[in-house]
Amino acid sequence: MKKLFCLMLCFALAIPLFAFAQEEISAQDTLALNYDATPADYEGVWVLTGAYEADAGMLDVAPEAITLEIKLQIDYNKLVDMAAYIHADATNLQGTLSFNHKEIDVDDYRCSASYEDFTKVIVEGEGKCYSTGAVKFKIRDDDEGLFFDVITGLEIEDMEMMKVLGINAEGQLILGYSDDHIERDPDAEFAYAYIFTKTETTDPASIGYN
Repeated sequence: MKKLFCLMLCFALAIPLFAFAQEEISAQDTLALNYDATPADYEGVWVLTGAYEADAGMLDVAPEAITLEIKLQIDYNKLVDMAAYIHADATNLQGTLSFNHKEIDVDDYRCSASYEDFTKVIVEGEGKCYSTGAVKFKIRDDDEGLFFDVITGLEIEDMEMMKVLGINAEGQLILGYSDDHIERDPDAEFAYAYIFTKTETTDPASIGYN
């Protein structure tokens, strides 16, 4: 009888540990960036569907509280390699961050990312320049935390601006902050992040990106 009780106790303790491990694996998978993503993968309309904080794990969010629209902007005949004097069309990102929450009343935030701030910038020769991976993302804002406390219910002291934009393996958009340079280091981790799902896509061929 005692052995049966011990087995049942071990099984009961193992269930929450297994569930916790599954949650951690899920969070790590969701936040793992696709460093082969191209600028064209970022284009479209994205709606907030989740959030993450390192200690709390995955967080629920107010439904569709943020919309991020990203468009591609081309710098034509840009000097992409000064030393070799090579020019090519370079693809940047232009974004608009909009809030749809009864407790948030601000104008849209403008956002941008430069081709040269992606994980990799590959210059193959005159007229051929490609950027891939994650990218530094500049947001012109009034609230440094992007209303993380309002939208998730979790307050973070001394919150830094989310300044890295990436795509995960599932095609979701990750906007977050890392203490390290996660846009260049796959071993780095996010401290906190917003997770977006695409609602509208644009054909990259329409702007000439291959």
